[in-house]
Amino acid sequence: MAPLEVRIPHSLETDEIRRRLDQAVTVAREQYASQSGPIAAEWKGDEMHVTVSPMGMKVQASVTVQPKEVLVSVKLPLAATFFSGTIKQNIQEKLTGLLDPAGAKGLS
Repeated sequence: MAPLEVRIPHSLETDEIRRRLDQAVTVAREQYASQSGPIAAEWKGDEMHVTVSPMGMKVQASVTVQPKEVLVSVKLPLAATFFSGTIKQNIQEKLTGLLDPAGAKGLS
């Protein structure tokens, strides 16, 4: 199955997006660890690689910061593909708030 992709336009500097994404990962680790299991996140250039294992299912994602948009690509396990629409909507909502120029609104 092709990865689930979400593209969110932005008008922020790359460093600010990276800072907000790092902060969002920290918050997610604190708030969702019991549901998602450990959250691993590592930057390689302008791409953050993220791995979580909710309910024992390994989910891998990449978040690529591009000049005018952020691209999220998620490899869902077969059992999670049924929820792909909901997952995509949640990513869009959180990332849109996170990339709001007025301030990160997607951290809670």
